Parts: sequence; C-alpha cells; structure tokens
Amino acid sequence: MSNSAFPRLTVVMAHLALGDFAACADLARAHSNVFFDCCWTINGTDKPPAISDADAVVAFRQIGCDRIMFGSDYPWHDPLLDSARIQRLPLTDAEKRAVLHENAIRVLGL
Repeated sequence: MSNSAFPRLTVVMAHLALGDFAACADLARAHSNVFFDCCWTINGTDKPPAISDADAVVAFRQIGCDRIMFGSDYPWHDPLLDSARIQRLPLTDAEKRAVLHENAIRVLGL
C-alpha cells in the first residue's frame, strides 16, 4: 500500500519548545507538517516578559511566521494581554495576521 493512502499527520508543538527557537526552526525546515503555538513563551501577561520584543520577532522570523499560531495558555495567562503583545511586536501586518488568525484557519481546517 502506498503512503498516499494515509492522511498526513499535522503536529502542533506547544510553547515553541520552551524557548529553543533553533530547534523549532530546524523542525520547521525539516518537516512541512510541524507547526507551533507561542503560548507561555511569548506572552503579554508576565511583567517583565521572559523574552524581549526584539528577540520574539527574531524567533518568529527564524521559525517562520507561517508556522506559528497564537496561544494564550489560559487560564494561566490572559489571552487579551497575550494577543495585544503580539499586536505590538514590530512584525508586518501580514505576519501578525498569520500568527493571530490565518495559520489556525489553515492548519486546523476552520
């Protein structure tokens, strides 16, 4: 039986590997079916945040904004604060739309 008879598994890895962005980028390059959520790692709830805005943007672009989905880790983090932080990041509007909305629509088939 050929492999085409089986549906392709989509994997969503939580928390951007707890900040191991290089590992996430390696996985993204090696496997087109692997995606990530950014909850806990890049959030707007923690003051001060564990990762700077500049480092968050570098991580998003290193991994690929088309591979990352918004997540809040609710109830531990506040989804309004977390989404507001991503909206404030110096990303393009297209990158923000991808992370906050479009990737979930595409990956989850919504």
